[in-house]
Parts: sequence; structure tokens; C-alpha cells
Amino acid sequence: MLEEMIAGVYTSQEVNMDDFNRRLDEIYYPLDIQISWVHKCIENLGERLDQDNEIVVRLERQKTKREKAIRSFVSTWFEMSEEDVGTCFPTSAPIHPP
Repeated sequence: MLEEMIAGVYTSQEVNMDDFNRRLDEIYYPLDIQISWVHKCIENLGERLDQDNEIVVRLERQKTKREKAIRSFVSTWFEMSEEDVGTCFPTSAPIHPP
């Protein structure tokens, strides 16, 4: 009689453990899929941000070259030094504020 009760407890415990594992799998796998998707989206956004930063740096370099060319032209045209031109025409604000 005692052995049957112990066997019943073990059987009940195994059934409960199987049910617990099944419920855990029902929660874990869909959640894992969603987390993987979010992780891929974050990686994609990081790559796009890097590309945007490269574009901003390239535009800043181009703007600096244009400003130097304009100062050189104005200084030659008006027979001024480039430093004097810089005080008359201050450098514009950066394309991408800090």
C-alpha cells in the first residue's frame, strides 16, 4: 500500500514536470524567436546609423573644402588675406550638431 502511494507521488511528480516543461517550451520558443528578430533589427539600425555617420563626415569635409575655396577666391578678388575673409564671413554651423 505504501509503495503504491510512493509510486503515485512519483508519477504525479513526473506528470507535473512534463506539464511544466511543455508550458515552459510554449513560452520560451516564441519569445526566443521575437528576441532574435529584435536583435536583427537593432543590428540593422546600427549599420544604417554607421552609414549615416559616414555620409555626415563626408559632407562636412566637402563643406570645409568649399569654404576654403570661397575664402581663397574672395581674398584674391578683394586683395585680402584669408584670415580677414574668415572674420568677414564666419564659418557656418556644422551639418550635424553635436
